[in-house]
Amino acid sequence: MFLNFWFDTGSSSFINRYLRENRLTVEEFRGLRVGKGFAAEPGEIDQAEPASFLYQSGYLTLRPGDAEGKFVLDYPNREVLEAMSGLMMDYILGGRQHYEAIVYDLKKALDVVDMGAVVDALNLVLSSLLYDDQIAALKMGRRLLVPEEAMGEWLYRSTILTFLRTADFSIAAEVHGNAGRSDLELANGERVWVFELKVPTTGQSDEDAAKAALAQINEKNYAGRHRKPLLMGLAVSKIKRIITAWTSQDGLSPENRPKQVFPETDPEPAPRPPRPRM
Repeated sequence: MFLNFWFDTGSSSFINRYLRENRLTVEEFRGLRVGKGFAAEPGEIDQAEPASFLYQSGYLTLRPGDAEGKFVLDYPNREVLEAMSGLMMDYILGGRQHYEAIVYDLKKALDVVDMGAVVDALNLVLSSLLYDDQIAALKMGRRLLVPEEAMGEWLYRSTILTFLRTADFSIAAEVHGNAGRSDLELANGERVWVFELKVPTTGQSDEDAAKAALAQINEKNYAGRHRKPLLMGLAVSKIKRIITAWTSQDGLSPENRPKQVFPETDPEPAPRPPRPRM
C-alpha cells in the first residue's frame, strides 16, 4: 500500500497554523491563474502572499498556462491535496474525534440511502465553519473574481468538498457533462449521488431554491451518464448558513428514464412475395 509519507516528513503543524492564521481555504488554490512573473520573482518567503508562500514551500506547483501568458497554480498531486484538506478539516471541526464521528454518520446514511441523515451530516460540517473564517474566505473569493451572487455557493461547496475529499470518498466537483457542470458527484458503491447547491436569491424561498437546484440537475442532464444516480437539490440559508431545504429524486424512476428509441428485438421480417411460376 502506498501511503502519504512525503507530507508527514514536512512541518505539517506549521502549515496547519499558517492556514488557520491566514484563514485560507483549500479550494482557492486549485487552478489559480498567475502571471509569468510569479515564479520568476517570487519575493521573500516570509513576506510573500499565501499563494507565493505555499508555492515556495513546495505545497503548490505551476501548470501550463494559456494564450494570455497566464500560468495555473495547483497542488502537485493527490497526496498533498488530501493532506491539506485534512489539516483544514481538523481546524474547522475542532479535532479528529469529532471529524471521524461525522464521517461515520455520513457513510452509514449513504449506505442505507437516508437522505435526511446525509443532510444532517453535511450540516454538522457547515455549522463548524466559524463566522470570521467565512467572512475572510468570502473576501478571498472576491479576489478570485467569483461573481457576487455565487460567492456563498462557492464557499459552502468548497467546505463540503474539502470534507468529503478528506474522508476518502470518491468525490468530484464541477464535473463536465454534455450540457453543463455539476456541483458535486459522490460515488458510493454502485450509486452516484449528484448534488447541486443553491443559496436563495433575493425574494426566493429556501424551498424554491432547492427545487431550482434539482431542476437544474435534470435540465442539464448531470446524471445522464450514471447507471444508478441519486439526485439532491440543496439550499443553504443566507441567515442560518446551513442546509435548510432539500429535495431529492431517484434518477432511475420511470418518469426520468430516457425514452426508448430502438426496439428491444428486431422486428419480424416482412414476408417475401411469391416467386412467379415459370
